[in-house]
Amino acid sequence: RTQRLPFVVAALAALLSLQQSAERLTGLAPMPTPRACCSSCASLNWNARLALIVSPINMVGVGLTESTMAAFAFLITRSNFLVGLSSTVSGLALLLVAPCAGCLADRV
Repeated sequence: RTQRLPFVVAALAALLSLQQSAERLTGLAPMPTPRACCSSCASLNWNARLALIVSPINMVGVGLTESTMAAFAFLITRSNFLVGLSSTVSGLALLLVAPCAGCLADRV
């Protein structure tokens, strides 16, 4: 790890010098920081930003889990009805547990 650190620092320095050279050659202003170009996100606190970043990642995981579970159920049973039933039971369990988990999370 420590052997890679000088390489990373050198690469970052090279990128920074390339950006500064391009700015001098083109006469363009540097790119604004994300906070400067997104005023609606600048008013959010760190927890809200983190939730906006993590939620799409979480939904990808949920989608992969649900589709894998459906494929596994089909491989075991070879029945479309049982695949639908397993998906329905999974969704109902989430529907029943989510409100209680939300209340518990609000209290913590």
